[in-house]
Amino acid sequence: MNFLPKKRLFLLFLLTNTFRLFSIDNSHFYKPPYFHATKSWETKNWLAVFDAHYAYGSTNHSRDNRGHQAEAFDLYGNQNILYLTANVPRPTNLSAALTGYIDALETTRAAFTAANPADKQLFGQVGFSGKFDVSEFVLNYRQNLIYNFFTELNVPIRTIKSGRRTLCDRTPVGSGSDQNYTQQDVSWTNFRNNLPDILRAYGLDQYTRRSKSTNLGDTALLLGRQGRIPSLVNLFEYFDLAIKAGILAPTGTNRKYQQPFSIETGYNGHWGFPVRVDAIFGLSKDMYIGTYLGLLFFSSRTLDSFPARTHESQNGFIKLYRTTIHEKKGTIFDVGSYLKLDHFIKGLSMLLGYSYSHQSRDSVSIPKGCDYTHTNNVIINNDCRLKNWRMHVIHALAEYDFGVHDICKKRLWQPRISIFYDYPFSGKRVMMSSLVGGGVGCDVTWGF
Repeated sequence: MNFLPKKRLFLLFLLTNTFRLFSIDNSHFYKPPYFHATKSWETKNWLAVFDAHYAYGSTNHSRDNRGHQAEAFDLYGNQNILYLTANVPRPTNLSAALTGYIDALETTRAAFTAANPADKQLFGQVGFSGKFDVSEFVLNYRQNLIYNFFTELNVPIRTIKSGRRTLCDRTPVGSGSDQNYTQQDVSWTNFRNNLPDILRAYGLDQYTRRSKSTNLGDTALLLGRQGRIPSLVNLFEYFDLAIKAGILAPTGTNRKYQQPFSIETGYNGHWGFPVRVDAIFGLSKDMYIGTYLGLLFFSSRTLDSFPARTHESQNGFIKLYRTTIHEKKGTIFDVGSYLKLDHFIKGLSMLLGYSYSHQSRDSVSIPKGCDYTHTNNVIINNDCRLKNWRMHVIHALAEYDFGVHDICKKRLWQPRISIFYDYPFSGKRVMMSSLVGGGVGCDVTWGF
């Protein structure tokens, strides 16, 4: 290999870390993005590139609002059950016993708010532990046209699974005769122990319910142009560039609002508009650094039965009040770069990369003419579920291209296989589910 001098490598490092990685329907708070590392593109007319990969990950942990490790379903912090019913209208089917538990806790809440004891600020707060699993199967088809233009289709299929969640009471434990605002407080224990029945009365599933959903993610169709550009002041062996844009259709399932811990497989019904730039900087014949730059913009939409906060102290997945809102989804972008050894031993290639994914906060508002009695736009928009999230990930990949062997060179198609590992090591408001998987691919030259 012909290695570049240290100064050039340092300059290249600075350049590549200013690029952003973009991966269509790929960046989500509950999983690391699959690293779409590419090889130096073949611009041959009518070349078709097929890729399919499968990945699986699971976790019992997340990173919360401060970036600290937490239980899987505590990524937004503690669920403040004490204020769960604040300003929420009572359902007509609420039994007398449940009404009594709610009234008792609301009386205790008023006294707690007035006393504001410094050593019992966690009164009425809980967490939820449990196992979260995600798997995905992704099909990607890229078709070269003429004059270096190409089209690309990306179709993900995801399975999202949540195990039985366990309530973890974060309320202080009482000592001696002091039982107020502790786990021994009768009004609190009665409400906590009957929480599943209270949720059911408000039209929500129990938090202990296991769930599993297999559905499409959002489907992307893009048009782009690719090609090789003369080396930048002779710093690199070659410089390849691809630019593409398109639409992201909302083919994924939306969040099921009657299930408090439901997670959508796409972007919750929003149309997306991706713009992406891919670049490869050749260090030698069989080594290069790749970078991605991209943004994913979303259309806004109106959502019915949206779970909304009714008090500034409410926090977490569970909300009893639902209303109509207009949602503007935050833009997604990623930053990353990778080093790849390309066909350095026969058809074997290896990659090591890093990515930083970030979604800007969502913004919601209650449409004109809708009910403002129980909440307002300020309270709803301060929900932690609407805040931005971020994720840092290390990626490793190994790939073998059978096209280097004579038996495949004589054919119109050249197969390849790969294995990969994506490890999220830091972030905020994200699940920490590492992904491990493998893929198959094939290059086909149509005889047009």
